[in-house]
Amino acid sequence: MATVILPVFNKLKHLPYVLLTLERNFWTCSFNWELLIIDGGSTDKTREYILDYMTATHLKISYVRFDWGGWVNPSLPRNYGTVLARGDILIYIDGDHVVNNNFINGAIEPFFVDDDQMVVRAMVYDSTTGGIPGPQANAIIQKLILQGEYNALKWYENLRIPVKNNRDKEMWSYAVKKEKIYQIGGHDMDFLGGWGRDEDWVMHALKHIGCRFNYSRSKDMSVIHLWHPKGGPNGVRDASKNHKVLEAKLKNIDKVIEHNKIRLVEIEQQAKFIKVARNW
Repeated sequence: MATVILPVFNKLKHLPYVLLTLERNFWTCSFNWELLIIDGGSTDKTREYILDYMTATHLKISYVRFDWGGWVNPSLPRNYGTVLARGDILIYIDGDHVVNNNFINGAIEPFFVDDDQMVVRAMVYDSTTGGIPGPQANAIIQKLILQGEYNALKWYENLRIPVKNNRDKEMWSYAVKKEKIYQIGGHDMDFLGGWGRDEDWVMHALKHIGCRFNYSRSKDMSVIHLWHPKGGPNGVRDASKNHKVLEAKLKNIDKVIEHNKIRLVEIEQQAKFIKVARNW
């Protein structure tokens, strides 16, 4: 079984499109999977929308809401998702990622033809780039999704947008065995806000324990990162600090992994008392 882990915080604007593309994966995927939504305490009726959606969808959805009092490091909800997931293959996406209709198959299939020492990375494009304004790109994507014609690669090709520098090294969209995440102690929670480097840490740590990387070039594994307002509170300042934090951690990677393992076990103990809403 696989678990798609979807952290959200005030993503009501994007959720209908994100969930619709995941719903289409229900019909194309030949594997058993669940969608685990980790809500960090949204104040924009995200909770009401998800609970209503759970009553009408074919998807197996598990939903957990926390009240962290505002924006938190994305590593925190990802770690709770990691320990609450029922699948042995974990697929991480963001609350503003729209995926191709065969995305789940594309993420899981490589694990059945190769060993489990693998991380499958998706092709992720940012709709704020490519020569047209973010809001304009976002509107086009949403229209295509509703028409059932959404395909990330085709969308870029039709608009003649350059894709020579895809951003799969910067955005969160990858699949990995759950046991491997445990071996590195989960996602490091010391980084500030949502401004990068936490994903770099995970990739370095997984490589450190011997994982090989499959940077998928399949259209099935293509994702578009919808345009959205700035996430972290301090922007460039946080990104600069995170870069220095990452450099320090990589110099002591074994010690940091052991420290993170302890923190992940603490989260696992807390998770035993968390109420999870499920429609299955």
